[in-house]
Order: sequence, then C-alpha cells, then structure tokens
Amino acid sequence: MADRRRTAALAGICLAAFAAAWTLFLLPHAAHTWLGLAADPERWWWAGPKFEGRFQDQLLGVGRPAPEDPRLRFVAIDAGSLAADFLPASSASSRGLQLLEAGWPWSREVYALLAERLLEAGARIVAFDLLFGPPRDGDDRFREVLAAHPGRIVLAADMPPVSYSQAIPDQPTIQGPSRTLLPDGWEEDPRVGFVNFWPELHGVIRAVRFRMTLPESRGLPPDLGEPRYTAFSARILALAGQQTPDDTAPHPFRYQSRNAYRPIPVYELLDPALWASNHGNGEGFKDAIVVVGPSAPELQDFKETPLGTLEGPRIHLHAIGAGLQRAFYREAPGWLHLLLTAVAALLGIVPAIRLRHHPILGLCALLGTAAAYFGTALGVYNSGDLLLPLSAPLVALLGSGIFGIGYEFSVEQREKARVRRIFESYVSRNVARAILDNRDEVLHALGGTRKPMALLFSDLRGFTGLSEHADPVELVAQLNEYLGAMVDIVFRHDGTLDKFIGDAVMGVWGNLASQGPRIDSEQAVRAALDMRDELARLNAGWRAQGRREFAFGIGIHHGEAVFGNIGSEQKKEPTAIGDAVNLASRLEGLTKICGVDIVLSDAVEE
Repeated sequence: MADRRRTAALAGICLAAFAAAWTLFLLPHAAHTWLGLAADPERWWWAGPKFEGRFQDQLLGVGRPAPEDPRLRFVAIDAGSLAADFLPASSASSRGLQLLEAGWPWSREVYALLAERLLEAGARIVAFDLLFGPPRDGDDRFREVLAAHPGRIVLAADMPPVSYSQAIPDQPTIQGPSRTLLPDGWEEDPRVGFVNFWPELHGVIRAVRFRMTLPESRGLPPDLGEPRYTAFSARILALAGQQTPDDTAPHPFRYQSRNAYRPIPVYELLDPALWASNHGNGEGFKDAIVVVGPSAPELQDFKETPLGTLEGPRIHLHAIGAGLQRAFYREAPGWLHLLLTAVAALLGIVPAIRLRHHPILGLCALLGTAAAYFGTALGVYNSGDLLLPLSAPLVALLGSGIFGIGYEFSVEQREKARVRRIFESYVSRNVARAILDNRDEVLHALGGTRKPMALLFSDLRGFTGLSEHADPVELVAQLNEYLGAMVDIVFRHDGTLDKFIGDAVMGVWGNLASQGPRIDSEQAVRAALDMRDELARLNAGWRAQGRREFAFGIGIHHGEAVFGNIGSEQKKEPTAIGDAVNLASRLEGLTKICGVDIVLSDAVEE
C-alpha cells in the first residue's frame, strides 16, 4: 500500500510538472497557432514564451556563428561624420565633405557621391538603409546616379510599425522613396525593399522575412490578392544571384560574430587623403556588397539581437550574410516540444527514485541532467541547424526532480522518525541514530549475521514465589518500575534491549552498532554496576513504602552469536541466539551458587 501511494505521488508530481511547463510555455503558442490568438507581449500569459526566447538567445549567443562574409561592408553614418569636424585642406578638396559640413540631414548629393565612388571602385552593389521620403536638395544628382547604374543600387522602404492593440486595416500604407528619385514609382521597382524586421515577443530579432503583406505586418490575415512586398535583404541577395524563399514566413538565421562588419565612417570615403591611405583608393571595395546606414547614437537605429544591441544596417548585413551562405536554422515543431517536455518530466523523477536516500546527490544528478540537456540542445543547433525548446523541458525536468526529491526526502524523514521510534524501544537514541546512519549495514545484519557481542543477562531471584503471593496489580507496577530503570541503564550505556524473558532482562552490545570488543564489554560491565546501584535505590524506596524488595543476578559474557530478525511471518523481532547467549544465561545462574550478584566470563575479564 505504501509503495502504491509513493508511486502515485511521484506520478502526480511528474504530471504536474509537465502540466505547468505546458501551460507556461506551450499553451500560448498552441492557442496562437490553433485558435488564432494574437501573440501579444503585453499579456501576462505570454510571459513564458518571452522567457523562452531570452533563454534561447543565450544558446544562440554561445552557439556556432556563421562565418563572416568577406564581400560585405558597412559604411556608417557615424558620430564623426555628423560632427563634420574636418581639416580645412580636406574640406577644400572634397565636395562631399563640404556637403557634410552643411549639417544633418545631408543633401542627397552626398549619397550620389558615395554611390559613384564605391561603384567606380568596383563595388558590386551599394544599398542605402535610409528612407528617402519627401523631396530634398540633391535629388536630381542622386536620380542621375540611380539611372546610370541600374541593378547595382538598392533603396529602402518602410512598413510603419503598429501596436497590437492598434492592428487595424486603415493604418498608413508602406512608405517608399520619393518620386523625385524614382519618377515611375517604387512599388514594382526591383531596387526597393522594405527594411523592417519583426522581433520576437521579447523584442529580439532572430529571423528575417523576405516577403510581407501589409496586413500580415500588423498581425492580421492577408486579403485575397493582397500585394506582397520584397525585403531589402531579398533585393540585395537577388542582385547578388542568390534566391530567397517566396513566402512571408520568418526565417531564423545564424548571426556572424558580434565584431563582424565593423563600421567604416562615411567621411573616410569622401576625404581624398583617407580614401587613399585607409582604403587604397577603393581597392578594399572591389566586388563588395556595401550597406550604407546609420550608426550614430542620435540617429536611434539600434535593435536587440541574440548578440546584443546592433545597428540596423549591421543586422541587414548579418541577414544578407546568412542568405549568401544559407546559414538558416529551424525551430522545433510543436509535437517535438511536447515529446521533449514529457520525457524531461519523466527523467526528472529518476534521481528522486534512484537516489532517494541521498537527496544532495539527487540534486547534483538533476542539475547535471539539465546541463546535459542544454549541451545537447547546443550540439543539435550547431550541427543540425535545429533549435530545440529549452524552458519547457527544463522546467518539467527540474520541477519533477526537485519536488520528487523533496517528496522522497519528506517520506524518508518520516520513515526514519518511525524507525527511530521503533529502535528507541530497543536501544538508546545515540545507537538508534547510528543505526539509521548505517541503514544498509543494519538491514544486512537483520537478515542474519554472526558477529562478536557482549551479552548481559539479568534475572530476579525468587520472583516466581513472590508472584504467587503478591497483589497482581501492585506486583505489575513494581515490576514495570524495576524493568524501566534497568532498560534505561542499558540504553545509557549504548546497549540494545534484546528482549524481556518474564522478569529477566537481556541486553546486548555489538549486535547493531559496535564500538569494538573491549569497549562493548566495558559498557556491559558498567551497566551491570549501575543496575546494582539502581536496584539498591529502588529497594530503599520500596522498603520505606512497606513493599517487598527485589534481588537479582547478572551474568556477562563476550563471544560470537547469531543476530537476525527471527520469528514467524506474523511476528518477528531482532534477537541474538547461540552458545554465547546460553553461556551468559548460565553465568547469571551461577550468581546464586557463588553468592554474588554479578558474574563475568573470562572473555569479558580479558
């Protein structure tokens, strides 16, 4: 019955851990997938998936990065370019620097000069991660450069962000370049792509969408025939000869290292001296794919990634690099989430069962299993391009394990207390504690073992005749008082009460816990002497009450005896048997012949 209750309790803990993990981490995604519930990060029930995203980001951050693509370059609108603090000689020789000194926002002639310089140096593609909305000074010059280099310059469009609570169809449409740059419009122009990323619930960009409809960008289903727009990165990859998936699904990609695509300041490309000294008159840009965009803090184009905070243009470069190298990964399907979470809940119970007597080892094994799962997930991501769930399996594993170990520990403590109470009926508390601390050894001994023991046999003299004439109630009370005092002395000297045989007391040292033959024998002798003194004290009290006095004889022997849990199926008790026990009993009988109250064997004297 107890085993069935224990099994049922552990099964309940396992199921509860699985249910908690499913509710916290899997149910919101299931509701989003099956019921169309919006993935609203402001709702508390999305806290689990948000936490899962951050946890997975830790794995992505330490996982194998994609190699940095040597063809990619980042030309940055940095703080130095905005400050425009140039040497007079440099400004005088550079039309571009003069335009920078005019202040931000720059004339669009700046971008025309940049594109011309890079393309003339041999750059394959120049892409501007900037919105060229309303007409501005320099549009004519920039339009001429765009027309002169078809298929080599990419411009940006923007899908205005909208909160989940405002996801309604009548928001402003996508914003593209001004018609002063593209007179025929940009909607069908292969040189224009949207620069938006859609972060995960926890605000981190892990995936790129190469196509998107306006309703889907706001979390709404697309209408039939809804136009699909192409991403900035997809336009660049297409010009580089690389196809991209023709769908609106997110495609998680591997980032390159955090230090990839270091920004090259705009002013270095426009300063003739720096262009020559730092860039070899453009030698480093031959066959390059260049993204021009902001990196200055005041331009506020920074976003969160698994690598930390990065500039928007650098994120595009990471996405383009992943596209060029096909460095994408897949997220685990829902059925695998459920399977791994269920298996983890079952695994968490194993340390509770296998190490039930060693809770600290159980916790260490549990933590080791959790670390092994994280390592496995890392290995699968690195070698198999598959991102396994982390939070749900680990919560199921640790939840079932910790509560399982806690349950087993509480059961163990209750069982120890119960066993201690039982043993304390036979031994002292110190011995009971030693027995429980060496449970395996004691259980082995109870199965039957031969070992050296010190045996004390004490019997009242003339008790049979006394019992025939004394008042039964008074006699039982007096006998209990005597036996209680004798047993206390045996316990005080770390002995074991083997049994009562009528009015006789049998104490044993070394059957369950031994301190060695010499100390066991000393303890037995000291107990006998204290029993003599205690009986004298009891007799003095009984004499004053007009009650009969007791006298006893004690025999003590040390020798080998058989100890075990002896009896029938209905009743067993731990006891010692053998010649050494019989000898101790006979030594007690000699006390009557010798006229003494204590007789020791030679083995005890030695």
